[in-house]
Amino acid sequence: MSRNDEEIELILDQFNRKNSATRTNNKKAGNEGSVKNLNVREQNFRKSKNSKKKNNVKLKLKRLAASFLATAVIAGSGALAYKIYTDVEIPEGFDYSGISVSSRSNLPDEIKNDFVLIEVNSWKEGVSEKSIENIKKCNSAGIPCGILLNSEALTISEAKADATCIVALIENQKIDCPIYYNIDKIVDKVSQEDLLKMCNSFNEICRKGNESEYGVGISATAENFEKLGESISHFDKMVISDNKNVGYDGEYDMCYFTRTGQYFSSNSYGKENVNSSEETQGLNSDLIATSEYDVAIKGIDVSQYQGDIDWETVKAQGVNYAIIRFSSFSGFHENGKLNIDDKFYENIAECKRLDIPFGIYCYTKAETEAEALAEAEAVLNRLDGLDLDMTLPIYYDIEMDKHFNDPELSAKLCKAFCDRVKEAGYQSGIYASYSLFKDMVNKDSSIEDYRKWVAYYKYDEKRDYNDVTEEHIPEITGIGKYDIVQVTQYGDLTGIDENTVDVNYDTSGVSLQTSTKVH
Repeated sequence: MSRNDEEIELILDQFNRKNSATRTNNKKAGNEGSVKNLNVREQNFRKSKNSKKKNNVKLKLKRLAASFLATAVIAGSGALAYKIYTDVEIPEGFDYSGISVSSRSNLPDEIKNDFVLIEVNSWKEGVSEKSIENIKKCNSAGIPCGILLNSEALTISEAKADATCIVALIENQKIDCPIYYNIDKIVDKVSQEDLLKMCNSFNEICRKGNESEYGVGISATAENFEKLGESISHFDKMVISDNKNVGYDGEYDMCYFTRTGQYFSSNSYGKENVNSSEETQGLNSDLIATSEYDVAIKGIDVSQYQGDIDWETVKAQGVNYAIIRFSSFSGFHENGKLNIDDKFYENIAECKRLDIPFGIYCYTKAETEAEALAEAEAVLNRLDGLDLDMTLPIYYDIEMDKHFNDPELSAKLCKAFCDRVKEAGYQSGIYASYSLFKDMVNKDSSIEDYRKWVAYYKYDEKRDYNDVTEEHIPEITGIGKYDIVQVTQYGDLTGIDENTVDVNYDTSGVSLQTSTKVH
């Protein structure tokens, strides 16, 4: 056994003894937040995982077997590269791609999709000026647009009110795509007879007196379509899918993949497909590359400091992935205790339930390579048997003053932790500020080869999550390739009531891979 190995063994022995003592003391004290209770949560999580094993069948992209494919598309004076999601099978015949935009969001200045759906809320909120602006922008750009109304109507009168708002919204505007009436929120709250009457009333009002060639469609999951059967056969249909094979075969006019936010249509709505090549069908404008990055996919990172999170609401706000704090260390020079984040198991369980891609991060206080290796072993021991099926890597969070003061040591710590985690079969990465990354690279150029999650804020003020855009991604040079950039720590997100949240952009497609664990 080498001297380094002996040191690791001593540290791990110290770590185990101190955690054992902590468990004993907390058991005696009966503290609600004790290690005992944490262990109970871990055991419950493992039991839940074993009893509710989800179907892990992944749909494969039929045109590409594995890696992300970038294809240059000429737009104006510059070339923009697109990325394709690798876990979505594009249905046969659905050759046109689209995006949607909420009633609170701005469309991008350059729209590189075949159509746009303007999302509208129920009649209770009235007509959104933002939605009118987005329709006008589509009309000016020559992009076909339609409407997607998420209905909360419970009566025929309320369905008519929904339709009346739509008529007011599209007055004097050009609508080329269908007006889709989403019934998922109401299908189980009213009788099938009344629901059919509501759909027909909505259709009648929306089409009355309008000379456009748009139709009215129904948007729902395949399960909810089955409940209505042939009674809605005269409507266009948009199926909402979570990437499971729902059997398209000409039954649907459009499909929407909830996990990736992609829309596909069999109809061009009069616009020539800008992504007509075999390799570029089914693209999403959120994945437009610039000279600085390949994709731009927005997500968050969270810890116990965000409190109880309403993950369904969070997902609905456009959060595409989450990086969840797994642990922090007290430091081996203090008590060597591994502290599991109080909300880790709850947050992981919710992400798994809702199919939100996730990774984890571990906050370090290590001061030697041996301590970094001991931290890696402690993390791996806790992860063993959990079968988290993570999408993003395990990130080593290094941000203490002592790490800034000694970037050469910091580089060694990161390499020690990441190499051990990678050896165990996981993807690993480093979280640090842009300045620390630059300092580490200057001391050890091999840091350029590691996955990186970079914190770099162009502004430092509170901002609504939906108002954080690609404009806030800074130019990052001098550290090699990076995966994710954290653009603010002051994101205000509906569904997270306690404190603000960090907002991140995945600029490499790391959040789109299938799993970081080699099984």
